[in-house]
Amino acid sequence: MAAFKSESMAGFIGIRTVELNAPFYSWPTVATVKIWLRQSRADFVYTVKVCELITHIRRFDGTATLIRDFGYIADLLGNQMGCFLFQLPRAFATVRRHFELY
Repeated sequence: MAAFKSESMAGFIGIRTVELNAPFYSWPTVATVKIWLRQSRADFVYTVKVCELITHIRRFDGTATLIRDFGYIADLLGNQMGCFLFQLPRAFATVRRHFELY
C-alpha cells in the first residue's frame, strides 16, 4: 500500500520515509508542513534537513532561537517526525569546540 494518499506521489509506493531537502534552502511554513501531513499516511516518517541558515551561514553561532523555532516543525509533524539531519559545511570538519558547545 502506498505511503502517500495522492496519486501524484504514486512513485513512492512501499516507501515509508523520506528526507526533506527543501527545508535546507527555504524555511518551511506551517502551511507547508500541514501539506506534508495531508499527503502522507499516519505511518509515514519524515527526516527534515536543518536550514542552511543555522548550519552553513551562521555555523551555529547565535542560533539558539533559530534552532528552537525550527524545532517547531517536529511539534507539527508529531508522530511522523523521524529526525533532523544536520548537514555541516566541509570547513566545519571535526573541530571539537563546535561539538562541545552543544
